[in-house]
Amino acid sequence: MHNKLHCLFVDPMPGFEFLTRANIEFNEWPIEIEYVNSPLDALAYLRSKSVDDFPDAILSDWRLPFFNGVEMAYRIFQEFGKLHPKTLFYICTCPNDQLDRQQFEQLPLVTAVLPKPFDNGCFGRLWTDAKQAKASPQHLAMSL
Repeated sequence: MHNKLHCLFVDPMPGFEFLTRANIEFNEWPIEIEYVNSPLDALAYLRSKSVDDFPDAILSDWRLPFFNGVEMAYRIFQEFGKLHPKTLFYICTCPNDQLDRQQFEQLPLVTAVLPKPFDNGCFGRLWTDAKQAKASPQHLAMSL
């Protein structure tokens, strides 16, 4: 892991990017974000990156145009999983979304479900998870 955590945020709501960047800057989190608003843009972004430039974490909204966050995770790991085992994948959701968090967290390719909007606990979890992944990358070998 670098001195900063590099994350790709995938969310169709423009206000989410503003709130996330403001929280990161205000609290001085060592996190750099790239923001895309659709899963198709996320796939294009990932295809443009080399292995060394792949993000440390991908945070995907549960509700996306074209397909949901879990479907996006499957598409990413079908295409990139064996090349980029270091990348953590999070599903992000608002508290009122009706989904089974435990079910998603049991999927081998989903690191965790995070609540939106992000708070310091979420950023702390990202940082801790990424440090642990760097220390023992074998737990990140994703298999479908």
